[in-house]
Amino acid sequence: MRKDKDAIYRLQLPIDDEISADVLGDCLWVNIGDTFKGGLEAAQAAAIELADIHGCRHWLVNRRVNRGSDPLEKKRVCSPDFPDTWTARENGATFLLKRDEGVASGFFTDQSATRLRVADLSNGARTLNLFSYTCSFSVASALGGAAEVTSVDVSKKYLEWGRQNFEINGREPDDHTFWSGDARTFLRLAKKQGRQFDMVILDPPSFSRSKGNAFRLAREYPSLVRDCLTVAAPGGRVLLIVNLSSWSVNTLKMIVGSEAREIGRSYELEFASDPDPSTTAKSIMVRKAPG
Repeated sequence: MRKDKDAIYRLQLPIDDEISADVLGDCLWVNIGDTFKGGLEAAQAAAIELADIHGCRHWLVNRRVNRGSDPLEKKRVCSPDFPDTWTARENGATFLLKRDEGVASGFFTDQSATRLRVADLSNGARTLNLFSYTCSFSVASALGGAAEVTSVDVSKKYLEWGRQNFEINGREPDDHTFWSGDARTFLRLAKKQGRQFDMVILDPPSFSRSKGNAFRLAREYPSLVRDCLTVAAPGGRVLLIVNLSSWSVNTLKMIVGSEAREIGRSYELEFASDPDPSTTAKSIMVRKAPG
């Protein structure tokens, strides 16, 4: 039985790309793939057992389905009293979580160590968080002492959620910037205006579509990296995160190297994530050379 009832962490399960389980305070959140053996019924039994082991009062199982699946097929099951909203804590920060916002609760646990690193490096920083979602990295940076945090996302709904996350952590949202729009557009404007940031966080989705404008990570990523390196201040850091199973940390390193050469910038590699079978996410942090 765990001591901290509000803690957030990912459970280390037997290696299987088709299931993940996160403890989110008092709730256990399980995602399974379309081909998970036994389907929702087997996952529900596992969730009930894991919730009991880890002291969670509530449990939920989401089933990711492929396009073309039966629209009437059941995709979710949860305990009868599973809350609509609740809060949980990671690294001293509190986050608002929601049940009915798709397959995610508004929080991704696989970047816990990276958020802690961002917090440790944020004192006095001007931080730019691109594709900020519900602003968990922004909160980490603000709590780490950032002078100003700019969060960019196409979704006004998620940015409002991010503002709520600032408020419940005792940070005034109006002291920071929540910019609703395309990250590519923001970067173009920032370059035109000569804006610079001490910490740039790039954590895009693999694919998204907004107002008919499609975003495909493999196609867009190199130019995004180039622009992030451009708006990073001398001595500033750029954190790059991808969630593609076909890409490795070395892929990220090669893209950074190529784009840095393209714009005549030098940098040093400060951090690269270790292989983790529980997630397809990879991350590296580079520091732009001073001067």
